[in-house]
Amino acid sequence: MDALTYRLATKDDLFTIIQLLADDTLGATREKGCHLLQLTSDKKRPDAIRFYESLGFVATHEGMKLKF
Repeated sequence: MDALTYRLATKDDLFTIIQLLADDTLGATREKGCHLLQLTSDKKRPDAIRFYESLGFVATHEGMKLKF
């Protein structure tokens, strides 16, 4: 078996990537249109949060982290 090599995708890879997703059982059902766009931002970035709110985003969740 040949060794795998990795590289960054390029614009020329886009069609092949789309084909791979379309041939995948889960990927084939993903192309039903976007119904939700979700993002996260740190509370320490009030300017960013105001910007997202100006675009229509609404804060709906409270995030939690546990560092150890």
